[in-house]
Amino acid sequence: MSLSLTESVEDYLLEIFLITRQKKVARLKDLAKRRKVKMPSVVNALRNLMNDGLVEHEKYGYIELTENGLELAKKLYERHKTIYSFLHEVLDVDESMAESDAHKIEHYLHPGTLKKITDFMEFVRRSEREKHAKWHEHFVYFSKNGEIPDDCDMLSAKEKETAMGKQKKLGDLKKGSSGRILSIISDSSNSSIKARLMSMGMIPGAEVKVEKIAPLGDPIDILVKGYHLSLRKKEANQVIVEKIS
Repeated sequence: MSLSLTESVEDYLLEIFLITRQKKVARLKDLAKRRKVKMPSVVNALRNLMNDGLVEHEKYGYIELTENGLELAKKLYERHKTIYSFLHEVLDVDESMAESDAHKIEHYLHPGTLKKITDFMEFVRRSEREKHAKWHEHFVYFSKNGEIPDDCDMLSAKEKETAMGKQKKLGDLKKGSSGRILSIISDSSNSSIKARLMSMGMIPGAEVKVEKIAPLGDPIDILVKGYHLSLRKKEANQVIVEKIS
């Protein structure tokens, strides 16, 4: 059965499903309370659901999902649960915020996009369960600190050797060369430099390109996220990059 339902009607159908899971039966007042609307709005929504053959409701009686209504409601519930889990469990978004945002975006996602999110979540879970990876732990650390954690290392010995060979200080890149920021060297003597660099968009994962180098090698003009920045050699040498071109 293929129906084109409005966002509001989908929400009502999902609410009926959730209420019946909690209380076994759903009433008009239950829907009005959960949706925070007046009774006429609920009656109008129910009329649309009844016309589509998704619910049954007799005046002053309980609201019941039809077989088609239950099937569709379960799909809506799984969609909502998937998006909520992605926001809260994977991206570490606060519970209430994740719940609110899930309601806002779930109606507009293409099924293909939802499938990709589902696949990604399964990939992360299986990687952590079967390979003892720390995807979520590392992401949470990066989200809070803006740095890749020291134990975020899943390369083989040969891959490490290759990667190390590509690592350079930003100040050592030639004019026209590009790199991807891996880290910013930090200690008690340069904490203010690190904070300044990160405030300008110099964060791990960002791509940078050396546009100009002064005749004596100082300062260096770089391009990052579409902006030109002028860095002293000392500042540029605090930035470790992987050369990409």
